[in-house]
Amino acid sequence: MYIIKYFCSLLFRYKFVLVLIIFLEASFLIRLHQWNGVSFHDESSGDYLVVNHIYKYREFRLTGQPDAGSYVLNSSPFYLYFLTLFLYIRDSLNFLELVNILLQLANIVIIYLLAKRLFGIYPALISSAIFAFGDYFLSQSNILWQPYIMQPFVNLSYLVLAIAYQKRNYTLLIISVIIFLLAATIHRSAIAQLPLIILLILLILKSWKANSITYIATLINIVVVQLLLYLPVLFSKLVVTYTGQPIIDRNLEKIFPFLPGILIVLLSHFILCKGANRRISFVIMTAIFLQLCVTAFFGGQTDIRYFTPILALFVILVSAAIVRITKNSKLYNIVGIILVALVIYRLSPNLYSKFISSLEVGRKADFPPAVMVIKKVAEIKKLENFPDYKFFRIISYRNWNKYGRLEAAFYVPLEKTLNQKFVAVDENPTLFYNIHGYYETNSDNYYFVICYEYRRNLERINEHCLNSFLEENKNFDIVDVIYEGILHENMSIYLLKKNA
Repeated sequence: MYIIKYFCSLLFRYKFVLVLIIFLEASFLIRLHQWNGVSFHDESSGDYLVVNHIYKYREFRLTGQPDAGSYVLNSSPFYLYFLTLFLYIRDSLNFLELVNILLQLANIVIIYLLAKRLFGIYPALISSAIFAFGDYFLSQSNILWQPYIMQPFVNLSYLVLAIAYQKRNYTLLIISVIIFLLAATIHRSAIAQLPLIILLILLILKSWKANSITYIATLINIVVVQLLLYLPVLFSKLVVTYTGQPIIDRNLEKIFPFLPGILIVLLSHFILCKGANRRISFVIMTAIFLQLCVTAFFGGQTDIRYFTPILALFVILVSAAIVRITKNSKLYNIVGIILVALVIYRLSPNLYSKFISSLEVGRKADFPPAVMVIKKVAEIKKLENFPDYKFFRIISYRNWNKYGRLEAAFYVPLEKTLNQKFVAVDENPTLFYNIHGYYETNSDNYYFVICYEYRRNLERINEHCLNSFLEENKNFDIVDVIYEGILHENMSIYLLKKNA
């Protein structure tokens, strides 16, 4: 009887931790099931292809992956070498994607701790629930992508900064800066927050009545860490690339109808809260405004991934506003519960069915088009008695323009299955078309031409796609259709052979 009472007291005492664990478990099952159902993603494949060559062939990079924006400078390769470390445990794209799932789960815990420290337990539970079950946040586990890898680190830097301020700990303050700089190195969208981070550090040091030596030491730490992270870039060619006009991301379009209501809730929260909560809210609203200005107006980007550094802060502030507005009466409490339920439902309308389906055993499927290409390559080698498999190249088109992302989704299984190297890492990639920074080392006796589009008529796309290739390569003839079907997007693959 004593054991039961003790166990019940523990449950009551740590009930919120138990709720968080339930969130994590359910979210993990859903993420794992969704991941099992994904057969390819061009970003994941491209990143893995490069880091696999760094690990396996020691083909080092001086710069990072080219990044979209109005104007782009060389980035640090830290992200690539960070991923390479995990290949020493297991050299597998699946393993790297599993690491990403674990990072996203860690992100939920970080957000819970950050929200709890800033505004209390209830905003923490709401924020963690939104990140655990929102469709967009669930989808972050499907793709090995720089913004999603960066997010847990930038949120961790906010958490450590909050702890450092509250505990008056200078060491933690420096650690928070280092973690933030690492996050900004993984994906440059976090750089938008750097002026605010520096300003906060200066204000914190002023409130601690730090001497001039502390200010200088802090500045030296920031400069030294930044130089170390960008050291390889100093040995590369400085490149400025114009990448085109901005587009509005479809995920942001979903939010637009709710912006007036969200702004009213945030404004009401700011008016009602007092003291430290008001100051914290002001800092978060400044961070959101800064990200919006730097990213959308100066960076030329409205893709939601460029707002990743402040998504957690935004969700935490909205959660705190809901709790603040609805905490003073039973009626308001009911309204608050309904609001939270509506937010989660809007972000993930099929949550129940996703959870039920996640209980089924799934297996990560092969990428059917790649399987067909592998079979065809083996067949041609045998038929024409080539000494090796390096007689072909792959090129992809989207909107009948060259699309230098999709080839990696084929080269990864080709290199693994045929145990042969088909590409090499470019140590200093300069072309925006070659977004992942590698080049083909094969001969061009054959070409696999991939026609790829997901919104328009497939036959029309195929016609323009092949015409685009043949205009530049007049000495090729179509000899076979390898694949024609719909897999996530419309895709067709043609085999072309060089004329004798």
